[in-house]
Amino acid sequence: MKEDAEKEANAARKDDAQAKLKDWLDSRKEKNTRKQKDNRTDEAEKIRSAEDSKDSGANSWARVVDLIDTTSEVDTEKRDVTRMKDLLIQLKHKPPHSAASS
Repeated sequence: MKEDAEKEANAARKDDAQAKLKDWLDSRKEKNTRKQKDNRTDEAEKIRSAEDSKDSGANSWARVVDLIDTTSEVDTEKRDVTRMKDLLIQLKHKPPHSAASS
């Protein structure tokens, strides 16, 4: 009797675990599919934006600033790139004079 109850409990736990695993895999697959769609949309938008700025003859530093995410917050785990972002934004507004134009 004790062994039968133990086997039933193990079978119930196994069924429960399989159901939870299936739910997790389904949600993971859905999340990945959604993320892939979002990434494709973002990439197409960036490509379109890059082509538009290239055609319009915009300041090259303005194009560089458009490619970086200036709104992200600093993560303590990663390297702080705030100074680099500030420099790129400064170059966007006041590009340096090239030697060829002198």
